[in-house]
Amino acid sequence: MDLFSYFTVGKKDKQTYQIWQHDSHPVELYSEHGVSQKLDYIHLNPVRAGFVEKPGDWKYNSAPFYAAT
Repeated sequence: MDLFSYFTVGKKDKQTYQIWQHDSHPVELYSEHGVSQKLDYIHLNPVRAGFVEKPGDWKYNSAPFYAAT
């Protein structure tokens, strides 16, 4: 919990804990390859974390939708 409270130091909204960053840094995707690369990254996150063996096994993953198209 100390780590989560560390990231709130100096913030104006007076939160006690913070898990995600508040800043957003949008990246324009110029090509189909770029979109595919980002989707692969997102779909493989639960696999890399060791939660599932295949991306489609993760309940909240859109990988099965993209595999069907």
